[in-house]
Amino acid sequence: MRSVKILALDVANLSLGMVIDFMRCFPCVEKLYIKTSDTGDNNVWRRKSLDPVVCPVLHLRKLVLTGYRGNKSHVDFAMFFVLNGRVLETMTFEYQIRPADRNKNWIEKQKIRVKLDKRRSE
Repeated sequence: MRSVKILALDVANLSLGMVIDFMRCFPCVEKLYIKTSDTGDNNVWRRKSLDPVVCPVLHLRKLVLTGYRGNKSHVDFAMFFVLNGRVLETMTFEYQIRPADRNKNWIEKQKIRVKLDKRRSE
């Protein structure tokens, strides 16, 4: 399935393992759109467990995550792509929090939590 360049997923529970499995099926995906409606699984991962030859994020240039809540599961999910997306150009979060909670301070805190300053530079 090397011809698939855009992949859109609508999932109830955000699961890094499930998304990676989809990306292994479609290894040339450049744009990934994910819509989630729940807090998600425990998205823990280990850098040393990633085989760079089969790492499915090699071609990913754009990631849009709709339903981002800023909880640990969503932060860990986003951090995986920040640290492993070698050619990732844009990552967009469409927030799913109350407007009263969504302020500039919250947004800055999320940038720190997903380690945007530690972005892979290869």
